[in-house]
Amino acid sequence: LIDRKAQLNKLEQRNKVLEEGRKRHDSAIKEFEAQASQARQERAQMEKQLRQERSKVVELEKSNAALLAEKVAHVQAVADLQVQALREADLYKELKRNAE
Repeated sequence: LIDRKAQLNKLEQRNKVLEEGRKRHDSAIKEFEAQASQARQERAQMEKQLRQERSKVVELEKSNAALLAEKVAHVQAVADLQVQALREADLYKELKRNAE
């Protein structure tokens, strides 16, 4: 009977130790699950932000291309005006010579 009582005590202690270990593992699992959930939320937020930033980049590239095209048109217009001014200056000189 004493042996049985000692065995029962040992088994109860072992059960208690195992139960405490299980509780610690359950707690750790919950903590890891919470961390994983937080990481998934942060990833989703970062992916959304990345999509927004990419969209901004596309818009900026379009704007940059439009501004560059406008600049090219202005440069061409200035060159055309300079050519026209030179022609008019030559015509003026010729008219002045003819008038003399």
